[in-house]
Amino acid sequence: MRPPIGIGNTLIALAVSEPRLFEHMEDRPLDMALFSRPLQSRRAIGVFRSYCFALLTAVASLGITAHWTLGAITWTGDVDPSDPNTWTDETYAYIGRTVDGTLMVDGDSDLRSYTGLVGYDRASTGAVVVAGAGSTWTNGRTLSVGNFGKGTLAISDGGVVEVAGNTVVAYGPESSGEIHFDGGALSTGGLLAAAANLTGTGTIDLHGLVSDVDIAFDASHGLRQSIILNELPGQNITLNLGVDGSGAMGAGYGGVGTMTVSDGIVVRSTSGHIGNAAGSSGTVTVDGIGSTWTNADDLYIGDTGSGSLGITGGGTVSTSKNSFIGRNNGSTGAVMVDGAGSTWNTASLLYIGLMDSNGTLSITNGGRVNSTNSYIRNVTGATETVRVNGPGSTWTNSGELLVGNYGRATLVISDGGVVSVAGTLTVDANSDGNAFINMASDGMLALMGDADDSLGEYLDLVQGTDAIRYWDNSLSAWALLTSAAYGDDYTLEYLTAGDLAGYTLLTVLAPGPPGDFDVDGIVDGGDFLAWQRGASPDPHSPADLAAWQAHYGDDLSAATAAAIPEPAAWVLAALGAMLLVRRRAGRHC
Repeated sequence: MRPPIGIGNTLIALAVSEPRLFEHMEDRPLDMALFSRPLQSRRAIGVFRSYCFALLTAVASLGITAHWTLGAITWTGDVDPSDPNTWTDETYAYIGRTVDGTLMVDGDSDLRSYTGLVGYDRASTGAVVVAGAGSTWTNGRTLSVGNFGKGTLAISDGGVVEVAGNTVVAYGPESSGEIHFDGGALSTGGLLAAAANLTGTGTIDLHGLVSDVDIAFDASHGLRQSIILNELPGQNITLNLGVDGSGAMGAGYGGVGTMTVSDGIVVRSTSGHIGNAAGSSGTVTVDGIGSTWTNADDLYIGDTGSGSLGITGGGTVSTSKNSFIGRNNGSTGAVMVDGAGSTWNTASLLYIGLMDSNGTLSITNGGRVNSTNSYIRNVTGATETVRVNGPGSTWTNSGELLVGNYGRATLVISDGGVVSVAGTLTVDANSDGNAFINMASDGMLALMGDADDSLGEYLDLVQGTDAIRYWDNSLSAWALLTSAAYGDDYTLEYLTAGDLAGYTLLTVLAPGPPGDFDVDGIVDGGDFLAWQRGASPDPHSPADLAAWQAHYGDDLSAATAAAIPEPAAWVLAALGAMLLVRRRAGRHC
């Protein structure tokens, strides 16, 4: 009796190396269940005679050069480098680089590479099978299943795939990918995959996760926890998560996901991803003193989908490289840093809107953002907004700050908020008239240099245009600061002590638009809620409500044009009108 033989490609190897085994055997129907166990007799092998010859005929007719080895590493089509048996820990391995390719690892074989790319090009399809106990594929860096094309990875019958870094399923915008388990296991630094693209039954050991699940790290849920994926038919995959900084973290890869960090828990990851693919939605909240999320690489809030990051109650988020709020076309990103002690540190570049996306950053109630070079923009069609509002709210730029390059961009500084720029401040770089800095109610802008003799001297520190504005009540519109009165509407002071020593501080004293009850420089739905709570100058008065209705949208638009309220805003306005009628009716009773 022959020793057990792996099924599938091994049968093809037998048909090539020992064709006599298939002579004088009658046709038999193919029982696919036999693929789940080894064959131990010539009689069993005979069952597959028709299948093997049909497959060989198909391969020959397609002109595919196939390499077969009994119970080892086999491949067909576009596999690069062309002989996987020569791959090493430094190999960039492509399965389906430009056209279709397949790879199978079985028979207690060990395949090694540096990076695995399955279905690399848009027009290609790649398929990998790792089957049988002792069969392994080890990647020293990363693995992409469906890079820009279509990729599949099947791990079965005790097969193991190991990845030191991140495993990504369906990386590119039009790619597709799937990892199917049938008693196999994946061990990876991080996993970035939609839950729907993980099928079958198996186990994943991982140190970071970006998917469509809800994860909480708090006093009850530490850095080590198990997650079961079982919502799809036939899906039963156990994720053994142990966060240690060697994998990516985030929420919302292909669908909806959330991540919360609280109770002083510290989460470390290689990179952060919130709202990855088109149609996805991710929300991350870091709340409470000591609660921390640290990224050694980039952070994406709204990569191609919709992403939201909230840093509240003294929480901290740190990014060692670049941060993106709305990155690719069609994406939406929003970051809120709210409350004393709440801090976001980003060490390299901060983009609020890159490509045709929408990005917003709100720093309120004493929150702090520390960045190096920051860019509010970027292309036509994009709308970007940064709001720094409230005493103690601070945005510190140790490098340059650009407000508007091609798209609409507005920086609003109000109610004691402070923005400082150590490098160059550029406003409306292409001078198309749709980028501004709006300042009101003791909003402060500090620029490096001694320039407090006149507003003209101060504006000489600004590149691009002088589109720094205040609210001009006589015009009922935002107007350039050059038309304001020194001492009444604004002041200038060169500072010689404290954190801003060496800076000239511009403080705009003039209040913002009527109806801006929460003093954030924008008349919006938040001001209606403030009126409801009695936080307007004349609490619950019809006059204050009328002011809100009249000035709704006096915020980020051009100096003489008001923005059109969104549908939700119209609802608030209508509700306000009804409340006004009810209050007046009440006075007649």
